[in-house]
Amino acid sequence: MAFLLDIKTIFYLLSPIIFLSILILIENLYSKKGKKTTEEYLTELALLKECSEHDIFFMAASDWNVSRTKIEEDFKEYLINNIIPYYVTDFVRKNKK
Repeated sequence: MAFLLDIKTIFYLLSPIIFLSILILIENLYSKKGKKTTEEYLTELALLKECSEHDIFFMAASDWNVSRTKIEEDFKEYLINNIIPYYVTDFVRKNKK
């Protein structure tokens, strides 16, 4: 009987720790930890370079030979519909570090 009481005591002491560990594991599996979107990287890049996102669009376009009119249209599309053009995506990808 004393042996069973010891096992029950150990179980009662460890069950909250096990429960919290499982909750933390589930949270880590379903959270966005470390998985930033291109939009988040774009914003961070603008902050690091101490410029606007609009300026980043122009920097990105220089590698792709995109016209100023197209850049302006794409930036408006980004502001309205959150769509990032291919040349900005490429620029952000190359500058993530």
